[in-house]
Amino acid sequence: MSSGRARGSATTTRQNDTTIGHSATRGLQSVRQMSKCAATGVSREKGEAGFSQSDAIARKWSTLCSENGQAETMTDLKLIALDEEDLDVISAHVQDAVLKVGDMGLASRDRRFALMLNRFDWTTTKRRGKGERKRAALRFDNVIAARSSGFDPKASEGVLELLAVRFAPTDAPAGTVTLDFAGGGTVALDVECLEARLHDLGAAWAAKATPAHDLSE
Repeated sequence: MSSGRARGSATTTRQNDTTIGHSATRGLQSVRQMSKCAATGVSREKGEAGFSQSDAIARKWSTLCSENGQAETMTDLKLIALDEEDLDVISAHVQDAVLKVGDMGLASRDRRFALMLNRFDWTTTKRRGKGERKRAALRFDNVIAARSSGFDPKASEGVLELLAVRFAPTDAPAGTVTLDFAGGGTVALDVECLEARLHDLGAAWAAKATPAHDLSE
């Protein structure tokens, strides 16, 4: 995904308390999808590939994103994705986000995978030089299992750069969410159905540099 796409997508969706699927038809499809997901009765499985049972991550999410948590501003994002098109928008907003390995984890009992990350806000580059980074939380629900490759999930201080988030359906509405990191690392989440949320958490600061990629590869 190029930075140009990120800037374009971000500009069209930047607002507080936004659900990405806008039309009534898509909304009805999403409700049906969620109902089908709930009816599948897929058994819960334990996390794989070294991911701890990260109830602490889940609790941190609940605290930071609750109504009584940090104050939101008019420029904070609060997005929901229920299909691939929605997820493409979230992916554009988290392109070039950085995070520590220890700031993501699977809470198997809640079937939730959450990440705390510093996302690059592409919409600020024109008016604020090198742009801004914002503290944000990204969460996936209905997660059956999580797998990682290309990095050590136990190296909690390791730093990763998130390039894209994508969804591939298997037995619809079930499928696999894949988080692609720079250097070839990935996290794959098996989900009963797609449900992702991105919240800004209020903190923002000037970026040291604008991310750039070699698009010739």
